[in-house]
Amino acid sequence: MKEMKSLLAVYGLLVVVLPAAASPFTDPAQWNSYDPGANGVGVDPDGFQGGAFDGKYIYFAPSEHDRNVTGGEILRFDTTADFSSIASWTTYDPGPSIAYDGAVFVDGYVYFSPVQEGASAGTQVLRYDTAGSFTAAGSWDTFDVSAIGAIGGYRDLVVADSFIYFVPNWDGGQPGKHGQVLRYDTTAPFNQALSWETMDPNINDGYFGAVVAGDYVYFVAHHNGTDYFAQMLRYNTTLPFDDLGSWDAHTPSGQAPAPGRGYAGGVFDGAFVYFLPMARPETNTVDTVLRYDVSADFTDDNSWDTVEAPCVEGFTGAVYDGQRYIYLTGGLDAPATGIQVQYDTLGPFEDSESWVCFDPGESGVGDDPEGYMGALFDGRFVYFVPWDNGSERHGEVLRFDTHCQDGPNLVCNGDFELGNTCFTSEYNYTDTDLAPGTTYAVTSDPDALHWMDLCDYGDHTMGTGLMMAVNSAQGDDPTDLTLWTQTMPVRSAQGYSLSLWVSTWSFAAPAHLHVLVNDVELGELDAADVCGEWQQFAFNWYSGTAATAELRIYSDLNGGADFALDDISFHATCETDCNGNGVADVEDVADCSGAPWCSDCNDNGIPDECDIADCTGASSCDDCNHDGVPDGCETDCDGDGLIDDCDPDIDNDGVLNDDDVCDYTPAAALVEPDGSVLGDVDGDCDVDLVDFGLLQSRFTGPGCSD
Repeated sequence: MKEMKSLLAVYGLLVVVLPAAASPFTDPAQWNSYDPGANGVGVDPDGFQGGAFDGKYIYFAPSEHDRNVTGGEILRFDTTADFSSIASWTTYDPGPSIAYDGAVFVDGYVYFSPVQEGASAGTQVLRYDTAGSFTAAGSWDTFDVSAIGAIGGYRDLVVADSFIYFVPNWDGGQPGKHGQVLRYDTTAPFNQALSWETMDPNINDGYFGAVVAGDYVYFVAHHNGTDYFAQMLRYNTTLPFDDLGSWDAHTPSGQAPAPGRGYAGGVFDGAFVYFLPMARPETNTVDTVLRYDVSADFTDDNSWDTVEAPCVEGFTGAVYDGQRYIYLTGGLDAPATGIQVQYDTLGPFEDSESWVCFDPGESGVGDDPEGYMGALFDGRFVYFVPWDNGSERHGEVLRFDTHCQDGPNLVCNGDFELGNTCFTSEYNYTDTDLAPGTTYAVTSDPDALHWMDLCDYGDHTMGTGLMMAVNSAQGDDPTDLTLWTQTMPVRSAQGYSLSLWVSTWSFAAPAHLHVLVNDVELGELDAADVCGEWQQFAFNWYSGTAATAELRIYSDLNGGADFALDDISFHATCETDCNGNGVADVEDVADCSGAPWCSDCNDNGIPDECDIADCTGASSCDDCNHDGVPDGCETDCDGDGLIDDCDPDIDNDGVLNDDDVCDYTPAAALVEPDGSVLGDVDGDCDVDLVDFGLLQSRFTGPGCSD
């Protein structure tokens, strides 16, 4: 049952997972890459490790811009803009030469985790205020945690509730590992020592990455200075941070010492925590992905299982899309690889078909997209963080478009191979006699259950499997009885596709069927009048605000229509209908004539009203003036994230609009206390040649004469 846990977490019920179709993950058209530095952005934006997403921008954390040269420029990408445009990318060098490993976004701030400064462990935590200008020094702040006795040298950071946890790794020595966890209370002042605390459980040293799952923070075991180890550390966030009783650890069976180069990083899919084998080529071993079932006992070996890492010998990071797939970065294998991996959490963990590998560079994507250190997700795109391509540190960001990946089949036992289960029917079940009306059987041979000599044929799935054979109403039998129904949860504002295969198993009149979802008819269909011929019928449905979908099929013929159903499927499609009007979003946008319910000012394929309704705080999708247009499409004169209609100081000159003589002061202008521009003679709020001429005339014009 382990392979079904992720399914339960996402959909809340058990369904049958059908074999995966060809994955868009291996379609080069879904991939692209861009190297901002090579196109003139910044000075030398290369060599990143991890990053963060704030709802609009992706931040890449600088580690080494050249090999063994720490520090570099923070790289930022505007996800609402063109990926391949120079204007979409910005850099900022915070100085000094500190290597960071990972970043997180919390309540308007982006925090960067210091791992190394020169030859010492990094102790200066960096913070960016997203309300300020990215390139302004005043938007940035640091706190040296050595002031509270923290050791530094952190490999990643994670957020649980209002706290940030920094993962202990290196103390600056050789090998110099430590286990002192650093924690910051984000509700408290950043630069006050009392906002910070440390705790060393004295269980082991040298962790690499962490994962938050429920009430626990899991610290990923790596190397303690002597050996690679797999004793995973766990902290219960509901208990005191400084209490040893809040911490426990476990080494799963067969994991001592850890295989290969140990573990580095992890990811949580709602049901399992995955610990990733470190990608290093010199071991020449095949490493394993380690997985823990969070609903089971942490210290019980039965709660853990492993699978051989596919395609590459290890990974350097992973990200979960929140619905189905985990994307794993195969970064440093032999010595750098362009192979990236997608794992389907709805498939069996140990089944190779659940894992898909792809090297975009080998299929013509980008220049040399190899060697990545982590992955980030913005709700649609997965960004692979550039690190080292085997020759040098690089900055070629690799991106995969997750859009248009159809969901799994939500119908339980749609192929009937499990027998008479998972669905309900108002017909009478039989396994011996299909002659009476309103009866059905789950069988491989309807002919064997009827006294007449009927056509002999197999099911649609395999030809030798099971189908649902039905004898419809006869005589006084009602004609609106449900012959098959099943209910499953669905996502709101989502498009779905319903498909079923129908055949006729006798020489009577072919069946006429009705297909409904939530008592709304999708359509009608007629079975073939050729005995034994399977036909497929498909219907589209948009969920609107519905949380569940009740699928129902009934036959309205009275007179012995004999037919069979097989391979019923119902799955989410690439299309969405965010406003629930029964029209796909892409069609709304394409046919829009300026109406607010279909306009798409940012060209993201989603109507503006849905961008606003689904906004989670990002300034780009908010609608502060309630005009139906996302703020990201409106004018923001001073670039402070507040559009002019909502900004109390439009030009950011320190004078509020109500008192400001000039609402739109040029950025470089000198401002008087009333907001007027120094040197603006003609009162147009700008200093130009006209003003110069007026000034000149005052000083050089004719004077008074006797």
